[in-house]
Amino acid sequence: MSKWTQIGEAYSSHGIQAVAFRSKDAPIEDSFEVGVFFGTYESRGLISTSVLQSKSCVHSIIVLFSEAQDSSLRQEHDRILNRQVEQCSKESVVPIKDVSIKDIEGVLEKIISSVPPNCWTPDANWFVDIGGASIPYFLGILAYLRDMFPCPKLTIFNPTADYGTEEMEYTFTSGFDKNIWVPRLWGRPDPILPWTYIFILGFDGNRSYEVF
Repeated sequence: MSKWTQIGEAYSSHGIQAVAFRSKDAPIEDSFEVGVFFGTYESRGLISTSVLQSKSCVHSIIVLFSEAQDSSLRQEHDRILNRQVEQCSKESVVPIKDVSIKDIEGVLEKIISSVPPNCWTPDANWFVDIGGASIPYFLGILAYLRDMFPCPKLTIFNPTADYGTEEMEYTFTSGFDKNIWVPRLWGRPDPILPWTYIFILGFDGNRSYEVF
């Protein structure tokens, strides 16, 4: 059985500690109060729910973006995702439907408001699979937890995809559309401040597994 291997060194700054791990197919044996999942037509969005243990999340939320929701592949993956999330959840599974991936603030507010009172504990332990969502979503959830809990724990699952061995051209990005301000992390950049948030936009490959 594969094991989780630590990648790079642990990071610690201003009360935040982070460490990255990688594995090919090792199970996730931890338990979580809240699990957040995102529907996508990419198969990598189904990986986390296949390696999580049965009933490992007390409460789960599935975000189903309106983009590409009418495609047959997306509908098939949504059905599989719902079934797998049900298997790894102890209590309720709440779907958030008909929302746009571009409405980051609105979707984050819906996620937070969907969490039941029994999951709001001082040492909140959340699991977020960002296989079907953009980076600002996990940063937004991280910001909410940082502001609302004294010592939260957030596990981010970022699966990679296998695009086969054939040489083909894939277009993942098409230039900048606009600047994205992440809720609770926004503000005017100031070089005098002791820290700076930097986004690496685009398809990052191995760099997305490192802690910077």
